[in-house]
Amino acid sequence: MLTLDNLYAVMPGAQNRYAKNSTATRGETYLPWLEKFMAQYDINTPIRIVYFLATIAVESGEMKYSEEIASGAKYEGRKDLGNTQKGDGIRFKGRGLIQVTGRTNYMAYSKHVGYDFYSTTERARNLQKPGNATRSACWYWKAHGLNELSERDNPREVRKRVNGGYNGFDQFVIYLMRAKNELGVK
Repeated sequence: MLTLDNLYAVMPGAQNRYAKNSTATRGETYLPWLEKFMAQYDINTPIRIVYFLATIAVESGEMKYSEEIASGAKYEGRKDLGNTQKGDGIRFKGRGLIQVTGRTNYMAYSKHVGYDFYSTTERARNLQKPGNATRSACWYWKAHGLNELSERDNPREVRKRVNGGYNGFDQFVIYLMRAKNELGVK
């Protein structure tokens, strides 16, 4: 079972307030969603959990961001992401704790949960809400074979599958080591 202390040890920034007007920390805001959706998507062994926590720590800035900071313009015309229409790059920029990106991923996730996250920018922004941000990350993790890949305990493979490369790899390894230490994974 994941605790607030676990989250804070892995992601110290999770102790910061979720929002300016909030009394809850990021950890307090996300923990119930993490518990629910990690179980639902089989992120349920120590090695899977530590890799998942390290990934969301890097991808979301310790749960600070559920929307990519950049505009998304760099994804314009990226057919590998399904961005075939003008404006797709910006509309389908990364959102959620793992930053689901591109028309193809938005449509696949929408089909999976039975809610349209892709027809308007406003609907796409719903992926930023804590429950949706967490569930989409857990869905992405399982749908892209990351449960099984994390079992190999190969940080480079996991990072490449999530990121398409090694952006943030050094930080990922730091989070992974913290998570392993905190959860007693060798």
